Amino acid sequence: MRLLKNKIAVISIAASLTLLLTACTKEQIPFDFDSIREWLSSIFESAENTSSTVSELTEDTSSTVSEPIEITSSNTPSDTSSVQLTDSGIMVGKTYVVTGITHYLSIKDAPSINNSHELGKMKEGDKLVVNTQDVYGDKGEYCHITAKSGDAKGKTGYVLKSFIALAGEKNNETSSAAASSAPQKQAAASSTVSSSAAASSAAPVVSVVPSAPKIINQVEDIQRKTNSENANTNSDTNSPDRSQTQVQESKTSGEMFTDYVSLLRDYAESGEWKNNCENPTGGDPQWCDEVSYNIIDLDEDGVPEMLVWGSSQKYSGPRPMTASSFCVIDNGNVKTIKSGSTCGGTMGGTSVNLCQEKSSGKFMICHGSYTGGFGGQAGSSAYYSYSGGSLSQQASTYKVKYSTAGYGTDEFKVNDSPTTEDAVDAKNAEYEMIYYQDISSKLTTY
Repeated sequence: MRLLKNKIAVISIAASLTLLLTACTKEQIPFDFDSIREWLSSIFESAENTSSTVSELTEDTSSTVSEPIEITSSNTPSDTSSVQLTDSGIMVGKTYVVTGITHYLSIKDAPSINNSHELGKMKEGDKLVVNTQDVYGDKGEYCHITAKSGDAKGKTGYVLKSFIALAGEKNNETSSAAASSAPQKQAAASSTVSSSAAASSAAPVVSVVPSAPKIINQVEDIQRKTNSENANTNSDTNSPDRSQTQVQESKTSGEMFTDYVSLLRDYAESGEWKNNCENPTGGDPQWCDEVSYNIIDLDEDGVPEMLVWGSSQKYSGPRPMTASSFCVIDNGNVKTIKSGSTCGGTMGGTSVNLCQEKSSGKFMICHGSYTGGFGGQAGSSAYYSYSGGSLSQQASTYKVKYSTAGYGTDEFKVNDSPTTEDAVDAKNAEYEMIYYQDISSKLTTY
């Protein structure tokens, strides 16, 4: 009974706080929301650690039934030795993004709301990978992750899974990364349920306290509303772009990512990219009717890019006719920043491909060229790193060799400096070419 009273007291505190904060939003009185969240966390941590038997909760409370308590052999969130929760909707190894938060998402060394377990902080849009379908906490509200970007990059620990979503997919603010599949219990061979818990199974065992994350979410909802109202008060209400800007800012990074993926996909499938594809040798990119594209996040900044590749069997020979483009998002629109095309004959042309620097593992863009039919063969490669919408050349090679005596002199360059053929070949060997059909095996595609 003591535990039930403690939990009801927590509800009263949370409800009073919600009413108080709601009233304050109308008066626009500033609140320290971080302190409020920490205070709530300490309250719920204390409530969770209060010991009690299951039989103390079997009194008739049907008028306030909300959701069943999940009975385990321990109330400690990190204790998973007896009953393990899993979430089959979690995609292990796939890239997720942090979404729906106001300040930051804590990475912790234990599945607990207590801030003393905090290892790092992830911001809206930061990327992560979920390490296992196992979930933790009394209701499976935590999952185990490794941060891939942001200030917490490389840190591994537990986060609330209601604030992550698969990159490229929309996520409701309080939905989990796998909203369509509830966690399932997997009992270990040594697990047992206490006799007192079994004896009380016929009585209605209920929870009258919402989870700590849910209450904290309500606080953050109020904070967002307060910030929005303050911004509206201070903004120029006569600005014609004001409503459009507010709609844009109200979207989470996950929702923006989804919108960008749709823009890139429409750009590729409409064929508009062919109009912006370079045509140095006379082959028409419009003839390339077999199209493939890969949408990726090359620099892992939460804004996707696209490599699109087209070919034509009809106009190929003795070499393939192709068209290719590397496209990015620029001020909400799609823009081609590197492209190429080949004519299908010996004159060749240029092409854009993904490559990987072998020494660092870094993925890059390669713009290559080939031409023949002049009594020799010539080829070049330029290797670019990509970040924030622009390319930066890191290395280049050039080679021309004549097969017919007297037609010209062989020439070899690395980074525009004369060198030997072996040096050119060695520089090119530092990179692995990744063609369009193999990109999805190397990077997450959307």
